[in-house]
Amino acid sequence: MSTIPNMSEVMTPFPYAIALDRYVGEAQRMMVGHEVRHLPVTADGEVFSVITERDIQAALLAPDADPWQLTVRDVCVDDPYIADVSDPLDVVLEQMALRHIGCAILAQEDRVAGIYTTVDACRQFAETLRKGGP
Repeated sequence: MSTIPNMSEVMTPFPYAIALDRYVGEAQRMMVGHEVRHLPVTADGEVFSVITERDIQAALLAPDADPWQLTVRDVCVDDPYIADVSDPLDVVLEQMALRHIGCAILAQEDRVAGIYTTVDACRQFAETLRKGGP
């Protein structure tokens, strides 16, 4: 029987992040430039939230919405799921499913340490199946 890995073993470490007071246009540029759909949001260097490509698209549907007037604070998630790097993978996956969310921000001592997305989960599940897993 295998042991369940903790998040530090499976997360994407040191993800790109954006500060709370930056503009949504900057977040869009970062996402496109780095080919990501989620950015952890920091305030004074500490984990605050997450902003997603979907959050931005929804915010920009409003009449006269301008990505260079809206700040990340205006658009980011109100109640992000922030897990600790030592949390077990099954707990994080269960929380992501229960909350219907696409990512977990991984923190260590209130700092962004990593990110884990549904794409990461699918990639790892495919690898497990190839190795003869469940």
